[in-house]
Amino acid sequence: MVTRRSGDELNLLDSSLRTVPGTLVSSGLYAISGVVYAVGAGPAAAGRYLFVTLALGLLVRPVTGVARTLQKRGSERGTDVGAYFGLALSTGVGYVAGLALLGWVTLPVLGRGSLFTAALFLPAVAAGATAVLSDTVKALLGAVGYPSYQSWLGGAEQAIRLSTVVVFAAVIDSAAALLWLTVVVRLLTNVPAAVLVGVVPSVPGREELRRAWSFTQWSVVDQVIDKVAYNMPVYVLGVVGTPVAVGVYEAADRFADFGATVAFALSSPLLTKVSGDWSAGRTEYAYLDAMVTGGTGGTFLVLAYVLANAERVARLAFPEAVAAFSATILLVGAVNVLRAGWTLATHALEGVDRPGTGVVTKVVGLAVAVPPTALLARPALAAGWLVPVGAVPTSPAQTVATTLASVLGAGVPGPAATGALAGALGYVTMNLVVSVGVAAYTYRVFGWLPFDARVAGAFLLGGAAAFFASAATAAVTTTLGGGGALAASTGALAALFVYLLVVAAVSPAARVVVVRAVELSRDRVRATYAALGR
Repeated sequence: MVTRRSGDELNLLDSSLRTVPGTLVSSGLYAISGVVYAVGAGPAAAGRYLFVTLALGLLVRPVTGVARTLQKRGSERGTDVGAYFGLALSTGVGYVAGLALLGWVTLPVLGRGSLFTAALFLPAVAAGATAVLSDTVKALLGAVGYPSYQSWLGGAEQAIRLSTVVVFAAVIDSAAALLWLTVVVRLLTNVPAAVLVGVVPSVPGREELRRAWSFTQWSVVDQVIDKVAYNMPVYVLGVVGTPVAVGVYEAADRFADFGATVAFALSSPLLTKVSGDWSAGRTEYAYLDAMVTGGTGGTFLVLAYVLANAERVARLAFPEAVAAFSATILLVGAVNVLRAGWTLATHALEGVDRPGTGVVTKVVGLAVAVPPTALLARPALAAGWLVPVGAVPTSPAQTVATTLASVLGAGVPGPAATGALAGALGYVTMNLVVSVGVAAYTYRVFGWLPFDARVAGAFLLGGAAAFFASAATAAVTTTLGGGGALAASTGALAALFVYLLVVAAVSPAARVVVVRAVELSRDRVRATYAALGR
């Protein structure tokens, strides 16, 4: 059983540092999971499994909003965590039961024209139920003051699931088997975690219900909108674009999104901390500037690496669409600096009981970005943009397309290239709109913009140095006979090393973080050694 800490008792620096390693593990495993499933269970089974899990992820998203309420209200000083835990569990059970009933009634329809079959119904229901359990337990960890454990729990789920697929590939050879494996792994990891926390779910009273509703009514909508906003280009391209355009955009987006993923993970301890301080009556959040700006550090590193190696990575990941892939990861990688910032800022606003900010800004961002994305992604329109090399554009659309393609290095735009670029431009537009809206709301609530110019300057210097180091290292590797994969890998290591070195050298705040990270690592090694020696 762990000792409960309200959010105001949380050491934000320590919690953030403990969050990052787990995030790196879970994100890295997630990046290779599709390949592992395809190799272990076969491409057909993997495709069907991924389709079902993505669909379930969207269907159970409203329950994630209820789980967020558990973390927010539970982290406040003097609250009954058990009441909010019980509310989250009972809501999740009722919601999944309703979905299962609806699925059973519409099962004949679901099986027509999709990858879903009747044989997947039971494992899909179980997978949906355990997805709700996983979200609830992770929120419980944040509620009792241990948000860093969320990333480690997610990493453990990924590691056990993928290693089991590799070891038992001869047995796990269908989508149903993969779903049942997911169910078992979630139960084996989340149930013990919930028991170790030691919080007993209880029946919420009228006051808990009132306070839960005041946050949940916005949080549920925000979680659904957030899922739609994050995948907006894929949804739009899937409807009006081409399959190749979807593949190019999604592959580039996953690659360029690594830094923003780290920022999202760091937003959880920030939510817990701000929520606790707000409930304790504190109005000065001195750590916001450094936390919101510092949490974007990973995006600067990714952008530097992408600028130096976009074409090289594109030839490895999508050799049939190198130019479009390169341009897409450049656009997505650049705007993710802003995405990371507004993600952290919106979680801080949720901490002071302003959950509606994310809903309003994302709805406006979608309203502005979806129409041009759908228009530009249409293959018929893209065909009209084709301008042979050396020819003179004869319309404003051709002029814009040719100029943009030239600037981004995308060559002559075709249907696939313009579709991927349309998705990237839509993503950029949406994030620009959301960033402006969040900045305005943040200033209105806190009275200032959480931005540390010195930390941002250190990231810029580190990014510039990482760019040159990565480009030079990859070039030398290629000259010495190394292949594209080796050059990309050595370039990544060089970028990481130089970035950390420069940022630590020019930023006193970064040096404090590095020193504390070393201390925590040393303490962990000592504790592990002492435990093994008993």
